Amino acid sequence: ANVPIYTCWDFTIEAGAMAGRVVSGHEQGRAAGAMALRILAGESADAIPIVRESPNVDMFNYAQLERFGLRERDLPQSAVLVGKPVSFYREHWEWFWGVGIALLVQGVLIAILIINREKLRSAQRALAESEEKYRDVAEHSTDGITIVQDERLRYVNRRLAEMLGQTTESLMNQSFRDYIAADALPGAVAIYESNMAGDASMATHESRLVRRDGRITDVEFNSCPIQYMGRRA
Repeated sequence: ANVPIYTCWDFTIEAGAMAGRVVSGHEQGRAAGAMALRILAGESADAIPIVRESPNVDMFNYAQLERFGLRERDLPQSAVLVGKPVSFYREHWEWFWGVGIALLVQGVLIAILIINREKLRSAQRALAESEEKYRDVAEHSTDGITIVQDERLRYVNRRLAEMLGQTTESLMNQSFRDYIAADALPGAVAIYESNMAGDASMATHESRLVRRDGRITDVEFNSCPIQYMGRRA
């Protein structure tokens, strides 16, 4: 039909009529069920008043409203709308919010990880620059410098290697005892053991180094304990 059709039966709304205050089998069944529950609860049927007016409802067909240009907001508050498409969001809003919150939390965690990674890289660059700077200072020092850990030479600068007539590579991980003259060894060992025992003060003492060719060189040592590679040295 090219005009709206109004009806008084709910099943004709679903069949294509546009609207009507309809007799609803659903609502009649609801009213009858409410009476039955009262009787089952012990109330006398004689005490329940007769329903003399059918529980009719205002019912509208969504597709026909769209067809004739009528707006949903102009319908009565109690209106029942038949055939309105259910939006994906309304049908799955729990999943929508669950996935959205999960993605938000994941995004925040990823952002935190990226920020922390950049901070770590920045710290690593600063540490590398600092190590390079102090290694430069040590390598170009006119004084011999070494780091002794577990009685082994863990670092030797070029100047100390020259004083011993050796190369830095040949001295690495060698015992410091091998390069102290016999008469000076007890004093050097005592200073080392004192530092390892917890004496944090700078110790200055004279000693004697043994060169590769066997010659003895008199030196003055300044020593103090440090943390090297996470351990005392």
